[in-house]
Amino acid sequence: MKQITKPNDTNNITSLNRNNNIVMTPKEDRNNVLGSFYFSQWIEPKEIKSFIKNIERQIRTSKEYKTYIGHLNNEIGIHSCAIYGNLTDDIEGLTLEYHHYPFTLYDITEIVVNKKIMNDEKFTTLDIIDEVLKLHEKNRVGLVKLCKTAHELVHAGAVFVKIESIFGDVQSFVQEYINYFPDEIVENYNKLIEMNKHGYDEKILEIIKKGKAQ
Repeated sequence: MKQITKPNDTNNITSLNRNNNIVMTPKEDRNNVLGSFYFSQWIEPKEIKSFIKNIERQIRTSKEYKTYIGHLNNEIGIHSCAIYGNLTDDIEGLTLEYHHYPFTLYDITEIVVNKKIMNDEKFTTLDIIDEVLKLHEKNRVGLVKLCKTAHELVHAGAVFVKIESIFGDVQSFVQEYINYFPDEIVENYNKLIEMNKHGYDEKILEIIKKGKAQ
């Protein structure tokens, strides 16, 4: 994998509340509506974050997602921790979990939402869920399997997962959706690529941790 560059179009989008309906507009031209979520229950633009998190929950608890995880376990045969390779899911009492990487499920969902908005598509929660689940089904999102301790350390930015440990065609996802990546996601991805290229380095890890905290 290589570092990525993209037009800065996503950072030019802002959200407005118009008659209890959240609409998206360019910052310099707020009369030019790019798209609308059509969710009358939204009262403030900050609810967009809650909207994405709600979609995350629905995806994780969906039958389709559970079927996909079963496919990874049973057909693909992913059984060991990406950090501690000697830990496998056949060890009694040990639970291994899947971690979306290098893009979190929130990142992926946000990128899909950005795509709908920037292409002026009308959409609902179900449209976003369907597209994200199809990306999983086609193995176009990155996943690694981790024991609970490793999972917590990864989320805390305390350990680094090597790119070659990822299952999934991340590059095809990047190529299709790159124009819809927020800058923060691009920056974090490029830092991970840089770290993977040069090996584990405390200074680079600290930069990544700071990036996640912003």
